[in-house]
Amino acid sequence: MEKIQDLLRQNWVASLAILITGIGLLHLENKIYRAYRSSYTEKPGDFKTTVQVFFSVVRFFIVIATIFMILQVNGVDVSSLLAGLGIFSAFAGLALQDFLRDIIMGTRMLMDHFFEIGDVVRYEDFEGTVTGFDIRSTKLRSTKDNSTLTVCNRNISQIIRLPKTMTSVVSVTLPWETPEKAVEKAFTAAVAEAENMGGIENPSYAGLLSLQDGKASYGIVFSSAAANRLILQKQVLSILNNHLLKENLLQPWSPHI
Repeated sequence: MEKIQDLLRQNWVASLAILITGIGLLHLENKIYRAYRSSYTEKPGDFKTTVQVFFSVVRFFIVIATIFMILQVNGVDVSSLLAGLGIFSAFAGLALQDFLRDIIMGTRMLMDHFFEIGDVVRYEDFEGTVTGFDIRSTKLRSTKDNSTLTVCNRNISQIIRLPKTMTSVVSVTLPWETPEKAVEKAFTAAVAEAENMGGIENPSYAGLLSLQDGKASYGIVFSSAAANRLILQKQVLSILNNHLLKENLLQPWSPHI
């Protein structure tokens, strides 16, 4: 009886020591990771992505190693446990398939350079900048309202990487009988004001875009960084609205971005 109590006491102490060591390693890993993050501000996106994945993998293995060592200390034959997992492979596969798919797709993303931190991407109706990545998920920050979205890596095949610079068209629809000279004057003035905005390149009056159902659509075309595109579209649309009002073009019109 005393021997059993001594064994339990020793196992308890050893388990606690392993747990504390594991927590300490995680804390050290997090401290080193933060140091790296503060030093790679100007590094390219692929370096940032690689660093995040590396530390994510290290964190994963520290947790797994800690759990296995605690089991081994408490008399569980880890090698036999691993060998016997084949019996439960079907059940484990069903339970862990999404987790494994996240890891596999995350690894593929890193190896094949699907996208990098700082890239602007589109996922379904969400357009945002890639701000973080690990072996399980990718974090996006909206270019529209700075909201955040976490996408499981098993879904990254649905993510579309946008080019660094994109062309935008800001248009308004007016009644077809609206005087063309007044429209051109308002759009030209709006283009001149947009040229003084930061982040916009080569704004120009695109003229008549379409004519349908008694309404004419006119537009302004400009280029900008993909990350700022939606915000700049709203600003240009606001400028255009002001100049349309100055020209007394008060007929109902609807903006399109």
